[in-house]
Amino acid sequence: MTKWHLRNPWLVVCSDMLLMVGCQSDYLGTRDVFEAYRLDNSTEPAKWVKVERLENWAIFISNDQRSHYHA
Repeated sequence: MTKWHLRNPWLVVCSDMLLMVGCQSDYLGTRDVFEAYRLDNSTEPAKWVKVERLENWAIFISNDQRSHYHA
């Protein structure tokens, strides 16, 4: 994963995992695709690994600007 791979990434705590969830536009630009990566601390240095399945977890994502925290 490159530094600029995801647009507007969020850090999310999910059980014992730290996830980075962000948006990636598809190749046609007609819809957005969301991806999640977990921080793998078992390597030195730690690296972000794509999450293929959340198993029993769910992440709810909205485009509504009211759902975003703005400082």
